[in-house]
Amino acid sequence: MSKTEILPGEKVSFTFKGTSYLLHATGKKERESPSSDWFIVSDYKLYLTANKNGQKITQLLVDEKYFDDDMINILFVGDLDGDTVPDFLIDTSNHYNAIIPTLFLSTSAPKGQLLQAVASHTSVGC
Repeated sequence: MSKTEILPGEKVSFTFKGTSYLLHATGKKERESPSSDWFIVSDYKLYLTANKNGQKITQLLVDEKYFDDDMINILFVGDLDGDTVPDFLIDTSNHYNAIIPTLFLSTSAPKGQLLQAVASHTSVGC
């Protein structure tokens, strides 16, 4: 993937096994200060869009109200369960002192969805 951090208003498209996928985010994004490269992000939503069985599906993967010096990060995209559909490992933490890798698998997805969150682990620093 060209980016692992998708801010509100940004999109990342990729093709996996001949199918096109689009990750896109909505929310509020403000510069921390006029001269800063950092953003304050709130009301964040990360979506995945793709065609499944001829039907276009857009699924909400992550919904976060605010962040404390952290941001959603795509850690891995690949076919872990062998069904030729990409699975995702996403750090869904909203706090700088924690990491929450969350595993999304395609074989566990309910009808009308692309993925299902099947496991996560919260790890906190000092």
